[in-house]
Amino acid sequence: MGQTVGRMPHSWVDLLEEKDRVFYWSGEVLSRVAENVYQEESFLIDYGNESIDKKIDSWMESNQARIDRIFSKHADLPLTYKIEVLNELEQIKEELTMKMRSDYYHGYKDILKFTRKVDSLGERQRRIHAKIQNLENICNGNVKGFRRKFGPLRVKTFKNLRIGEKMIFQDKRLKSQFAKR
Repeated sequence: MGQTVGRMPHSWVDLLEEKDRVFYWSGEVLSRVAENVYQEESFLIDYGNESIDKKIDSWMESNQARIDRIFSKHADLPLTYKIEVLNELEQIKEELTMKMRSDYYHGYKDILKFTRKVDSLGERQRRIHAKIQNLENICNGNVKGFRRKFGPLRVKTFKNLRIGEKMIFQDKRLKSQFAKR
């Protein structure tokens, strides 16, 4: 973003303008956190238990024709063999489901840890945002007090902005690694 912290203004009007600028960038950090949460929820839709079950069911249905062809070639097979084959297929389906869920869980673990970091960033920034919002009422014309309280909040906001930018790239990298697994 190239946003610089720079020197703190000395007049009340300039301080309020700087507060509005920092407030804008604080809102930008919060919107990125919210966007990450939304993307996370939409990402989970593709890799949740329901989608795994659908994938496996579609695989089983697509291969059911092959099983039926084999059974039709050997029509003289006893019913017990057919039942045993169907039971084995059901067992394979359950094992495959458990393995896929386990693989998705282990692959998704890093993304969950990253999401917790994003959530903690959002929580910290919401507290800073609220403090910036209330600062004008607390200081009410006291330039020195406003500068003393506003300076650290301003630095933290721009630090969180840089962290948020790094997190965007980290999020893309984690999701591409997960897709490769």
